[in-house]
Amino acid sequence: MMYAPPKERRWARPLRDLNKALKAKWLWRFAKEDNIFRKNLVKMKYDVDKLGWWSKKSPTSHGVGCWKSIISQLDHFKSLVHFKAGNGFKVLFWHDVWCEERPLRDHFPDLFFLARFKDATVQHVTSCNEDQNHWNIIFSRSPTDWEEENNLALLANVKVAPCTGG
Repeated sequence: MMYAPPKERRWARPLRDLNKALKAKWLWRFAKEDNIFRKNLVKMKYDVDKLGWWSKKSPTSHGVGCWKSIISQLDHFKSLVHFKAGNGFKVLFWHDVWCEERPLRDHFPDLFFLARFKDATVQHVTSCNEDQNHWNIIFSRSPTDWEEENNLALLANVKVAPCTGG
């Protein structure tokens, strides 16, 4: 037997979705905007990660706060964001979604396991020589034959902005 929920509870789902969307908007604005009062306030209280995109999570496990609630949605938000690598300074090579539909660590798990610098940015694993990009992904050991095939597939998929000259 099917029944409709009581009228007083029909608003709960849309309100939850709206709340999630508003938290995502706050995270987007925090990442994109500089020199605004609310961002500086959050930076002073929580600090920011090493790339400057997101604030750090609260070190205390207790307490309720507006920003604590917003930052709790960070992992979900990051799964929806696709980065443009640009110069690669603020984009993590293995962890951010920037050249595929999912992070490279998920697309090439064997190579991620071998990578010596798992938190490297795109800038750290690429270099320019005259007008060409060269990839410099350092592994903890030499890849096997089948891992080398994955490495070639990886290099064929990753693209960054062309070099601007020597």
